[in-house]
Amino acid sequence: MRGLFIEAIRATQEAYGTKPSMPSGVIHGGPFDGQRAAWNPVVQLGNDVIIEREDPNKQLWHFRSEFPAAKDEYSKVGGHTFHSGDVRISIDVLAIAYDHQDPGVIALALYHESIHFDDLVSRGLRGNKEDLELRAYTKMRKHAADLIGTSPLQPNWKKLWMDSIKKERARNFEKIVRRDTNPILPTKEEDAALKEEFDTQEAALAQIRRQEEMLRESAEEQQRAREARARSLRAQPIAGADPTPRAQPVAAFDSVGALKNLAQRACWSPDGILEADIIRWFSWVPDGRNYFGLFPSDLDHCSSQLLNEILAMNTNSPGHAGLSADWLTRRAASLRSLSQSTPYPLIPSAPTPAISVAPPPPPRMTAPRRERDCDRFTWDGISWKEVGCP
Repeated sequence: MRGLFIEAIRATQEAYGTKPSMPSGVIHGGPFDGQRAAWNPVVQLGNDVIIEREDPNKQLWHFRSEFPAAKDEYSKVGGHTFHSGDVRISIDVLAIAYDHQDPGVIALALYHESIHFDDLVSRGLRGNKEDLELRAYTKMRKHAADLIGTSPLQPNWKKLWMDSIKKERARNFEKIVRRDTNPILPTKEEDAALKEEFDTQEAALAQIRRQEEMLRESAEEQQRAREARARSLRAQPIAGADPTPRAQPVAAFDSVGALKNLAQRACWSPDGILEADIIRWFSWVPDGRNYFGLFPSDLDHCSSQLLNEILAMNTNSPGHAGLSADWLTRRAASLRSLSQSTPYPLIPSAPTPAISVAPPPPPRMTAPRRERDCDRFTWDGISWKEVGCP
């Protein structure tokens, strides 16, 4: 998320040219005199944050970066530039720009803070806060109309912003005339109070980080437990299957018997199929083995068709890739609706299917053959019959 904010600031500066004339330089005046500063506006998510910075003399200073609520969008404080060179932009600026589809709002806030930053690295932040704001709003009056665009929600969008800038300039000028001004740097008493707030803020953040770490460790532990349970399920033997470990060869009949049982359960079991069942059944099937023609022909139509499709999946993608409990359930339901067959061996009360399947034809004769012996047979639905030569 923070990366998106950084990109929004970067793209706006490139499009509107709102970078300071000196993107980096040496701070002039104040406790940070002689320290280098670089233009790096940061989007601030909270409305009231305390910043702690160390000056060249190793003394800690604390600044309040506060964005109080405003009666309307046009008088909302959009940013702060501090003696240390830190620049903060309120998240509300990005929200207003998004709501009104006008990135010029972000450009205007960046331009305002760039004026303060230029002062910091050229002449220093002199006087009081009202002096600095009067200087910035005076410059903004000349260029704001080129930055603010239009809004689909407010037809007088540009005029409202220009009026707001004019009012802010007048308000700061009146405070200077009345000598109702505020110092740029906090007093010792104010700094001590800010330090106490900062320590409380940092303790709360440390507690949040500890909670995040505990949640992460808990999630990892649960994941390890799920993986161990899955391995345990795969290791459990399946009824009717050879309990020989997978690492050893598995008899073809037992392997196919496991898949056959899977198909029958999908077609006829009232309990349905779970993903864990699929993992267990396939733990007895060597990957990539071609089973076509190896399974007994004692299945009903639904189970037989479903088994063929499972075998095709295993041949094309060894293992159970693409095979899910949801797919088995839906496919079995579709086959049952197309079939009039009755479940065969899974449910004890189910009768044997009415249609018999032809057994293999009798083996060819091994004795010396007479000239007219053809060994031709045909299946009449009940048994094989020998037929004469043509």
